[in-house]
Amino acid sequence: MKWLWKLKCEPTSVWASTVQLLYGTTDINDLSNYRISYGLTDILQHGTLFNLSVIHANGNSPATWKLTANGIFSSASVYQLISNTGVLSKLHPFLWKMKSPPRVKIFLWLLLQDRLLTQQNLIVRGWPSSTSCSNCNGRFLETTGHLFLQCQYAISVWSLIQLRFKLPRLDFTLDIGDFWLSLRSFKDWNIIWVASSWNIWKTRNKRIFSNIDTTPYLLLKDICACVHSWKDHA
Repeated sequence: MKWLWKLKCEPTSVWASTVQLLYGTTDINDLSNYRISYGLTDILQHGTLFNLSVIHANGNSPATWKLTANGIFSSASVYQLISNTGVLSKLHPFLWKMKSPPRVKIFLWLLLQDRLLTQQNLIVRGWPSSTSCSNCNGRFLETTGHLFLQCQYAISVWSLIQLRFKLPRLDFTLDIGDFWLSLRSFKDWNIIWVASSWNIWKTRNKRIFSNIDTTPYLLLKDICACVHSWKDHA
């Protein structure tokens, strides 16, 4: 999301030149015709967000973001805007009632629509990418279902979660949405599922972009920390 804001504020930047080369335009309205990223097409096609004017102070002061008091861009302000303007109204309301930060809710929105940039989705969008799942040493294609449920790493993490929170039997043959819904009657399952999925995704990104490996046991600690934090702020 921040790169779109940067594109609007800094039309002469290197990033703007890259977008121009890729899509032949830097006009945000024109970009709505492309499947440029998971979920962002829906936001681009909704004019409210990017019809906001960019405010510049006198001289060479930087642009300011109208949706926050301090003028600094935040994903929370975007979440609030698109929630209030109906872009996400097609999704079930319980998604937005979850006790987690706005950026995590946006992640869930993308996850449930299979729009996260997994290796498979990158290839579908024409982006050069490896097809392999980094969490299991490249033995399988990294699809959404594989990454979060069928990968041996994910299964190890979920098995630890099952023991830690005394969950019923988990069915890894289900798709993402059904896997979530299968245990919704279990106390705190929503928070547990969200925290687990979010941290699996973050761990995957750390491995790819920072070459940092996290064992299932260490990841369990991060997941438990999220669960307790979100419960405390509920």
